[in-house]
Amino acid sequence: MMKRHDGLRSTLKREVNRVVLENFQGRMLKKAIHQMEEEKAPDLPYEVEESLNNPYMNREEVALAMDIFKPKTEGGKEVPVIVIIHGGGLVMGDRKISRRFGKILAGHGYLVFSIEYRLAPRANCAQQLDDVCAGMDIIGRELVNYDVDFSRTYLVAESAGAYLATYVTAMRGSEKLQKAIGYQPSKMVFKAVGLVSGMFYTEKRDLIGLILADQFYGDKVYDKSFLKYMDPENPEILDNLPPAYLITSRGDFLNNYTLMFHDALKKAGKKTHLLYYGDKDLLHAFVFARPTLEKSEEALNKMLDWFEAEALIARKKAEEKGNELKAAAEEAKTGDTADKAEQEVKTEATDKAEQEVKTGAVTDTAEETKTEAATDTAEQEVKTGVAAVTAEQEPGTETIADNVLDESKTEAAAGTDEKKTAKKTKTTAKTPAKGGRGKKKESEKTEPEQSEDPA
Repeated sequence: MMKRHDGLRSTLKREVNRVVLENFQGRMLKKAIHQMEEEKAPDLPYEVEESLNNPYMNREEVALAMDIFKPKTEGGKEVPVIVIIHGGGLVMGDRKISRRFGKILAGHGYLVFSIEYRLAPRANCAQQLDDVCAGMDIIGRELVNYDVDFSRTYLVAESAGAYLATYVTAMRGSEKLQKAIGYQPSKMVFKAVGLVSGMFYTEKRDLIGLILADQFYGDKVYDKSFLKYMDPENPEILDNLPPAYLITSRGDFLNNYTLMFHDALKKAGKKTHLLYYGDKDLLHAFVFARPTLEKSEEALNKMLDWFEAEALIARKKAEEKGNELKAAAEEAKTGDTADKAEQEVKTEATDKAEQEVKTGAVTDTAEETKTEAATDTAEQEVKTGVAAVTAEQEPGTETIADNVLDESKTEAAAGTDEKKTAKKTKTTAKTPAKGGRGKKKESEKTEPEQSEDPA
């Protein structure tokens, strides 16, 4: 466990280093800005509108600001978007250093947003990552006010900014990384990232790891669950990065970081491209710091071409996936139509079977009614004959008519019994015992009802 006086010593050390670094940064910033102002601006395809020092609040309600560079294009034309992050070892630097670079990007037809973050040791690197994520979310909400092509959004960063860019893009796909850092990722999605002279490795025993790491890690230096992800070759980082374009040079004092990280990306099977210049006079982050140099312009054009090629590949994949989903939907729709037609046929068969049963019942009833009517007619005829004979006889005399009536009733009753017996025999023939062929009509009625079961 860290002792109290060790913590105080570390805090005091960070504060002393902060004062020294801020003084050094002030001198370097003035020199860089003066140098850029003296350099002639290149001829660019588009004129640029710039909006500087636009304030916004981060998630902790700390005031920050961004610069916006917009190409002057024809009304309604959708333009691609680039977000840029400045470097400075996480302990110094300023978005003002990137203004010439941002304006040149806009001159190529890109809507450019240059964001900032709090510097260490006033904020540790986890808080700096949150500052960057907050700025990106602000940009995402602002994009609705511009005509932009959302399929062509890119992130470009240099030095320590490349470190931040690597982690904020990986955070989006890694819950483990989000938990270790302690902040939520940005919702903004980038088709590709451009990383110039990246300060990717912060845990090595070199100038960055031995001197600056204590400044930007802050209290996180004792958090083991956090430190294990400070190796950029951790799978949680490599596996969640978009296609990456890396630029360095022989004169870049951190060129070995870019070479190592490029190899790690290749081994992980990630889409990456390395642009390396063998010039000693091309120093660290030369594309950002000296964007008007011939080699800087060349590197920038190559990177932008690669970005557009990656965006085109992504669009084609999206179209193919969309076509597959559309085909699946049409197939499902066709299947539903076939099921509906089958159901209609089954319903029609059920109705027909029920109608046949009803028709059979009506026929049986008609035959029975006909038989009863014939019986009644016979009885009526006998009664009529008896009445005629009785009229000729004397009262109280037993007549032949009585015998005739009794015989006629007997014969009529016998006739009726024979017809009922015949009807019963007919009915029995229609519905034989189980296992007989006569069961077919019953199955025709019940089978379609069973098929309506969703199972």
